[in-house]
Amino acid sequence: MAVLPASSVLKQYKGPLFWQGEVRESEPLPYSESLGQVMSSYQQYKEQEWVEALREKYQPRFNYDLIKRKR
Repeated sequence: MAVLPASSVLKQYKGPLFWQGEVRESEPLPYSESLGQVMSSYQQYKEQEWVEALREKYQPRFNYDLIKRKR
């Protein structure tokens, strides 16, 4: 994805809108900017993995007779 430089100018001349400037290649995000996104993604992954492991280990069992008596 190309990044438009801040110094570029959009001009409208008799109809269509065009862009005048230079296109630069995208640069990788610095560590400090990408850290939050990486941590958030990893936390979601680990939570989903944990919930799946809990569901496999602990199958819910319902005592419907007890539930009916409590009403």
